[in-house]
Amino acid sequence: MSQPINTLTHSATLASFATLSNITVEAIEYAVAQLQPADFAKFQQWFANFEATVWDAKIEADAAAGKLDDFAAEALAEYNAGKVREI
Repeated sequence: MSQPINTLTHSATLASFATLSNITVEAIEYAVAQLQPADFAKFQQWFANFEATVWDAKIEADAAAGKLDDFAAEALAEYNAGKVREI
């Protein structure tokens, strides 16, 4: 991914986190492990949304680049050949 995705929703801004550019995964893991249950739940929700945003961006980029065209063509061919069933 070339640019980070900004999903900050509170008063936090990217500028306020400028000093985090050298933070390690281990430091993040430690910080998350220290969260109180309510804050951990908030973090889980935020991370789930963040992960979905990253996934959506990847799928959209792959589709725009034609990386899914072969899969779509194969699925349409199977559909047109009657090789599908309703679920």
